[in-house]
Amino acid sequence: YFVDNAEDVEIKGIEVDFYSKLASKWLLKGSFGITDGKIMQHSGLSYDPAYDPMGPPANPILGPHDFSGKNIPYTPEQTINLSVTNNLTDNLLWSTGLTHIGTIHYLDQTATDMVNGSYTLWNASFAYSQKDWEVNLFGTNLTDEEYYSSLVTSLTGAPGIVGSPRVIGLSISKEF
Repeated sequence: YFVDNAEDVEIKGIEVDFYSKLASKWLLKGSFGITDGKIMQHSGLSYDPAYDPMGPPANPILGPHDFSGKNIPYTPEQTINLSVTNNLTDNLLWSTGLTHIGTIHYLDQTATDMVNGSYTLWNASFAYSQKDWEVNLFGTNLTDEEYYSSLVTSLTGAPGIVGSPRVIGLSISKEF
């Protein structure tokens, strides 16, 4: 695991959020974000602790490498969230929503650009509340989308960290 800072980075983007009460019992929420970012200047420091700029060439895998001109890692090109909630009664509601994460670029220690494709997750819940208690039946990633939450080339046997599979659960909570 290695962290390095670039001398100059340029990022442009916009995010729009909205919230609308369609009727007395219906709520629509959403957001859209888009980013475009590049590493403008990077010193190409060595990731090899034994690297000596006055000595023999560096290890070709460990560096030095120049990240200039590469996409900013860990930043999705776009994000979209959309959810709808319906209050059936004062105590009973259901909600469903989609979350879309666009293409994300990652850089490994060799400055190789790895691309994590976009993915969309569907979540839903059904909740009942009474006084200080709430019971919530929920589902996340209901389509059981296979995705990676991060790409890491140094992991053995896997290209990255696998995202959460479909989860269906029940939560009971009390507010104090």
